[in-house]
Amino acid sequence: MTERRTPYCVTAAPGATEGRKTTTYTSAPSLRSQTLILEGFPQPELARELSPNGRVHWARRAKARKSAAAVLHATAMRDGFRPATGPVRMTFRFIRPTLGRIDIDNLSTGVTKAVLDSLVRGGWLVDDDSTHVVAVTAEAVYEKGRRALVVTVEEAA
Repeated sequence: MTERRTPYCVTAAPGATEGRKTTTYTSAPSLRSQTLILEGFPQPELARELSPNGRVHWARRAKARKSAAAVLHATAMRDGFRPATGPVRMTFRFIRPTLGRIDIDNLSTGVTKAVLDSLVRGGWLVDDDSTHVVAVTAEAVYEKGRRALVVTVEEAA
């Protein structure tokens, strides 16, 4: 297996939450790390419709968001994904079937937003603000013949 990585990392600026109301977390079972694997996701058409550069009608974009949410909810329920109550670090690993060049920030921006919003709506994340999601990392990896999105949620220390 040949592996090529293209890292892309976005983190909240230090002190970005100063002066704001702080959140107190209730005790819950420890969520060290858990992974959600969405096989065959995202299809190129869906990624294009979710991308901020994918000039599509608002109704098509809304339909794409609902489609992404449905895939995520079904997979999370099937795999027994547990809710995170404290701050987390998110990693999005896009596994793609070809070695062609991609623009990782365009791929990740729309898809990661749809996934994060779906996790919040489904109750798996408290919120997707910088207090609850302290880091988001996206990477693209080549794996011949396989398309998938691997979402890893890790407890932030």
